[in-house]
Amino acid sequence: LDKRQLGYKVTANSLYGQCGAKTSSMYEVDVAAATTATGRKLLTYARRIVEEVYGNTEVEVEKGVTVRTRAEYVYGDTDSVFFTFNLQTLEGESITGKRALEMSIILGQQVGELASRYLKAPHAWTYEKTMMPFFLLRKKGYIGMLYEKNPNKGKRKSMGIVLKRRDNAPIVKDIYGGAIDILMNQQCVDTAIEFVKNAMRELVEERCLLDKLVITKSLRSTYKNPQQIAHKVLADRIGMRDPGNKPGPGDRIPFVYIHSDKKNALQGDKIETPDYIVRNKIKPDYAFYITNQIMKPVQQVLALGLEKMSAFRRRKERFLDAVETINSHYWNDVVKRDKKLADLRNNEIKEIVFDEFLRICENMKKRNQDITKFFSKK
Repeated sequence: LDKRQLGYKVTANSLYGQCGAKTSSMYEVDVAAATTATGRKLLTYARRIVEEVYGNTEVEVEKGVTVRTRAEYVYGDTDSVFFTFNLQTLEGESITGKRALEMSIILGQQVGELASRYLKAPHAWTYEKTMMPFFLLRKKGYIGMLYEKNPNKGKRKSMGIVLKRRDNAPIVKDIYGGAIDILMNQQCVDTAIEFVKNAMRELVEERCLLDKLVITKSLRSTYKNPQQIAHKVLADRIGMRDPGNKPGPGDRIPFVYIHSDKKNALQGDKIETPDYIVRNKIKPDYAFYITNQIMKPVQQVLALGLEKMSAFRRRKERFLDAVETINSHYWNDVVKRDKKLADLRNNEIKEIVFDEFLRICENMKKRNQDITKFFSKK
């Protein structure tokens, strides 16, 4: 049954994509528009069921156990709706932890049955999973612990995050994955920050293994602008150094980002093979790995817990002033407002977590000593 459902889904997605693409021989915008409109209608229906029926309601979860639900829609996409019940006792106390998980699994199944009751077959909204904790990073990007019907049996579930991408260095997965594990298992933002800072310190103090910085990309046979493709430029350079071992189409090229003394150096001048780096004692560009590989995904995760950080307390007043300014300037443009607020939160993480190490990298590049080097620890 699962394979059949997956087959239907892949077929439907393919047909929808073909009908919606202007370059397709099957381009039919009305079919594509009708598909998205129907999907949107079903998502809206599911949201109404959740928020109107369970918005502020006393619900019997199990025999003799009644709770208050204050359900909120969290996220919806394609054929899924995520929501939270915000469970409370009848006295108004929040229900959290394992008990909330158990009740949410029961209520989630109730919602599925109720929503499906008023849909014309074969449409159905069925309960799929409960996630706790749950981190929504962006559209089609989330991570959490997934439970189906057994609250004692969970597994990590993620979608659209850097842990699944092949074009990131292993160090990204180590740091990002480590921070995620701490947040999900210990649920302590300060501990996650300390973990990231220790990893950054190890990186800038050159205690990180070179293997952790290696990125690999596959070489294609042709490129429209080959001189703008960094690993293609490197492949040509390898061929000039050793014609017998020049990489060919389909080969994966391993490389590390390095400092380049060239003025206006192109991307192809900023990467080298690990073997060449070791033989010629070339230094990796640690700042690149922080700003272009590690910082952005880690910012997205840590920004979700900004208010719980110890280091944020002394910055909170200034932050709230900036939030008020953004809200007043962009009150009539929700998209721009949300983008500005997200940028503000990410910048707070940059200053709290990363700026110290970027300064060290800049001093290393300019061969300056950091001022802290002049003060020895006693």
